[in-house]
Amino acid sequence: MARKILVLTVGGACEPIITSIKNHNPDFIYFVCSSDNSENGKGSYLSIIGEGNVCRDKSNIVMQLSLQSNQYELVKLDIDAEDDLDKTFEYLKSFLNELNKKNPNDEIIVDYTGGTKTMSAALVLSSVLIENISISLVSGLRRDLVKVINHTETATLINTKNIIVDNQLNLFNQLINNYDFAAAQNIIEKLIQSVKDRNIHKKLQRLRNITQIFDLWDKFDHIGAFELLNLYTKEPKYFEYLLPLKAIISERKLIDSKFNIPESIKIDNKLNKDFILVVDLLLNAERKAKQGRYDDAVGRIYRACELFAQLYLLKKFQLSTGNLEVEKLPEHLRKSFEDKRDKSNKVRIGLMDSYNLIHELGDQTVGSKFYKNQKKFLSSLEIRNSSILAHGFTPITNEEFGEINDNLVLVIKSFIETVSQNSNIILNQFVNEIIP
Repeated sequence: MARKILVLTVGGACEPIITSIKNHNPDFIYFVCSSDNSENGKGSYLSIIGEGNVCRDKSNIVMQLSLQSNQYELVKLDIDAEDDLDKTFEYLKSFLNELNKKNPNDEIIVDYTGGTKTMSAALVLSSVLIENISISLVSGLRRDLVKVINHTETATLINTKNIIVDNQLNLFNQLINNYDFAAAQNIIEKLIQSVKDRNIHKKLQRLRNITQIFDLWDKFDHIGAFELLNLYTKEPKYFEYLLPLKAIISERKLIDSKFNIPESIKIDNKLNKDFILVVDLLLNAERKAKQGRYDDAVGRIYRACELFAQLYLLKKFQLSTGNLEVEKLPEHLRKSFEDKRDKSNKVRIGLMDSYNLIHELGDQTVGSKFYKNQKKFLSSLEIRNSSILAHGFTPITNEEFGEINDNLVLVIKSFIETVSQNSNIILNQFVNEIIP
């Protein structure tokens, strides 16, 4: 059977503490109190168990309420902690977390009426951060700002849901700003489970869906992202992603024969002129670099370089790097590529061979630019090859990523600017904030 546990901060006044206990009628009580110290004298624990008339002209709280020893426990703060907000907060947060873990099915209420301002503030701050803890305050009628009128006091539960939601939404947007969509989505899903207000619930569901759009897209699930994005085409901030995403899907279908597209998504081959699939990969790499995941970022940059060459050869020369038709090549090139034929009787060429082929085909746009920047390519590829995600074990540093960005990304972007035909299709970096 679930119990009711009450946690109270205790100061010099006993009446509000007694009122809270009587109103809540808990099965067990934790009194958060101060210890004795040389500067302030006796601690507030005396209000609970002290001898004599420690509550003005009355006996201690335990005696007034006839509490048995198995109904309460003292939580004494260290001598140097009761007026130190950081220390008191950390102590009470740890205490409440442990209490919550040990009593998952019990109702836990904290009352911050008594105690020093530091004790009360620390109790509230630590409680707000922990799920399934209610906050209470003893209040009543006042004639002035000094004191509540005797016998009008009552313990009232405080609605902290909005505080919790705001706090979590701040964290949510910090994660969005760092493009950590999966973690942001996890926060929203937990909030959805805990919030009962229908209006807030509706807003949170919208946040979850929009976050999932970018999470799916970030994981290259372009179809899933497109289907969800269609729900928010009336919002200009998200509508601007619709055409670029459709272009990505169209271009991906051009080069990926295994890519299945639902009939509901109509492919437009006119969109296959911008190399937007490569832009998408470069933006993905930028997001990983923002998170400090440089090896992941460089892996995506390498793939973007390779993908551009694949698309360019396919679009301009109708050549596939995965199964190069050697007979389509000029006669003077055929033997060198024929020698690359593998056991499956296919000629497959990698990044450098692809760009060298573009150059050897006499291409005056990409081919000549590649030839001028060949040393930069080789230098960057050497760094990439040392990565644990390639052939080595050396993590890529921020400085090395900067070098690769200058050597590869800027060159690839210049290629795209030179050969793109649909300049009206612009894909920007993902949003860094999602408005509730």
